[in-house]
Amino acid sequence: MPEFHPKSHRKSTDFPSLKIKARAIYGGLTLAWKKGFRKVVIKSDNALLIDIIGNDYAADNNLSELRLIHDLCKQI
Repeated sequence: MPEFHPKSHRKSTDFPSLKIKARAIYGGLTLAWKKGFRKVVIKSDNALLIDIIGNDYAADNNLSELRLIHDLCKQI
């Protein structure tokens, strides 16, 4: 099976489940932030999403939810 690299020619919007899960993670991070939590652990069954967030690929991503997650994580 070929590997997928987040910076390849495919766009994140080609993966609708990625957008839905990114939106859910952003909502959870926003809620945690509002409640005063600054250190949280993000878990997901989507390894690509965790790779994008964890390896700082979110800043250059065309998916707005990922850029919002990136911006929020940089504030911590």
